[in-house]
Parts: sequence; structure tokens; C-alpha cells
Amino acid sequence: MKRLVVLMLMAVLFIGTMSNVAFAADAAPATQSALGNAVKDTVDNTIIPLLVALIGSLISIVMVKIKKRLNIQLSAETEAWIQRQAEAAVQMVAEKAASKIKYNKIALTKNEKLDMAIASLVSKVPHLTKEQADAYIHAALARIPGIGATGDASLTPPAPPLK
Repeated sequence: MKRLVVLMLMAVLFIGTMSNVAFAADAAPATQSALGNAVKDTVDNTIIPLLVALIGSLISIVMVKIKKRLNIQLSAETEAWIQRQAEAAVQMVAEKAASKIKYNKIALTKNEKLDMAIASLVSKVPHLTKEQADAYIHAALARIPGIGATGDASLTPPAPPLK
């Protein structure tokens, strides 16, 4: 990566130097040779446009790689955060259901608990659809031992904490 940046800087300096040479050639007296005109014409019309295109493509490749690296890191962190929010929503609903049973002797149905957990997750992560929130809640139910249909047999480990 560092080599590529150094190479691009050298190319920019080369282009700048070549442009200065071309401008200096323009300022030279009119007694230039045919060979000097041919070299100047080749540099101006062929080499400089090729170098500019090459440098532009290299810069765009580097930028795409940087974007991909940052996007992957951000999406992994976002995914872990959403998973933790889903687990928190499931645990909050479990606590509410337990307190309703304890104090009011009323049991919530599984659909009511699911709807409460989905609503809680969607309120914390507004860009999620209800279907996506439902999938996150079901995944959280599978990860949390003692809750949901899996009981104490958790299917996957809990989401890792962010550092």
C-alpha cells in the first residue's frame, strides 16, 4: 500500500516535471528542430494523457480497497451491536413477562412477547424492518440459554462485546 502511494506521488511529480518541460518548450524560440517538435508532440498528446489515466485508475483502485476495508469493519461492528440490542430486547421482555406473572398473575403469550421484543428492537434500530427484527430476535432467542424454545441448550454463543 505504501509502495503504491509512493509510486503515485512519483508519477504526479513526473507529470508535473513533464508539464514544465512542455511549457518551457513552448516558451523556447521558434528555431526548434523537427525532432524536438515530434518529442514535444508525443509527450503532450500521448504520454501525459496515458499517465493521467493510469494514475487516475490507480487512485480509484486504492480508494475502492479502502472503502471495502472500512465498510466491512463498520458492518461487522454494526451487526454485533444489533445482535446485542436484540439480546437485550429479549431479556427485557423476559423480565417484563416474569414480573407480570409474579405481581399480576397474568402470563403473556409467546406472540405478545415476540411482538414486544420486535417493537423494542425496532425502536432502538429504526432502519430495521419488522421481518429483519423478527430474524434478529429469533437468533437472540437461540443464543440466550434458558429463554425461548431451546431452554438451557443455547445453539450459538452470545454476541461478542465491542472493544
